[in-house]
Amino acid sequence: MPASGDEKNSWKLSRAAQPLGIEYPIVQAPFGGLPSQRLSATVSNLGGLGSVGAVTLSSSAISDVSEEIRSFTDKPFAINLLVSSSDLKASDISPEAIEQKIRAYAQYYAEFRSTG
Repeated sequence: MPASGDEKNSWKLSRAAQPLGIEYPIVQAPFGGLPSQRLSATVSNLGGLGSVGAVTLSSSAISDVSEEIRSFTDKPFAINLLVSSSDLKASDISPEAIEQKIRAYAQYYAEFRSTG
């Protein structure tokens, strides 16, 4: 017996797609260090979640990249920040520096929470 429309599209019904605001449960792998704003926007425009690797970017560069992506799409996208638990330099970060970074990203967390 042929599959009904719902059965054919059941792969799209995932726990991730709805909260992320995407049509397909497909997440583009971010390319750290490579300019991929147009690719990320294209993936988002096609219904997936476009992603940009930002591990090498400063906070102002992350803002610039985000603005550029937003100029190409009004769909959700991801900014990937790698946090390494084995980075020797990371073990020297002071509690004050950690608090400063948390405050710097608080607006993004609040924005995310208000859309969920």
